[in-house]
Amino acid sequence: MKRKRKDQDPSQNKESSQGKEEEAMPEDPSQAFEEIKRLRKENKALEEKLTRLMADLTNIRRRQAEELLRARETSMERLANELLPIVDSFELALKAGGDRESIMEGVQMVHSMLTDMMGRHGIQKIPALEAPFDPSRHEALAVQENEDVPHGTVLQVHQEGYEMGDRVLRPARVVVSQNPNKEENPENTGKDPDSDAPEE
Repeated sequence: MKRKRKDQDPSQNKESSQGKEEEAMPEDPSQAFEEIKRLRKENKALEEKLTRLMADLTNIRRRQAEELLRARETSMERLANELLPIVDSFELALKAGGDRESIMEGVQMVHSMLTDMMGRHGIQKIPALEAPFDPSRHEALAVQENEDVPHGTVLQVHQEGYEMGDRVLRPARVVVSQNPNKEENPENTGKDPDSDAPEE
């Protein structure tokens, strides 16, 4: 076992630790001061840059909101311009009067104009009559027993449905066939058929 040296001067250890502290401290205090000034200046520049970026983001959001509002107004203006001729046709038909046949011709003309306008905007009528019942596009109001058509066939359309692309704007409200020889009923959109519908 090694013995500790008793002749070691404690003052030497103290001088050694003081030397290390002196090495850790900068030789020139002015250099540390200049470094602090540089870091503060850099920090201020970063804060100013962040402020400008936040202002830019606010301006971008404001411009987007304004552009969205203008786009909506433009769309409404275009729709109004397309509706005005149809309103004019209605007014002419009301002023003209005449017999029942001429009134029906006027109504059919207006209906055709409306249908054409919706078609230009991608709005189409949902096929329903004599088509297989589709719960995603049809709403069953009632079921009727009918052995002459396949089970689940649309027999009547109470209200036309419309879709735009893949999105259903309004389901067609229909009456659906029910084959008494089948146990299952056609699916519906969640609304129960009329209470007058025959039960199995």
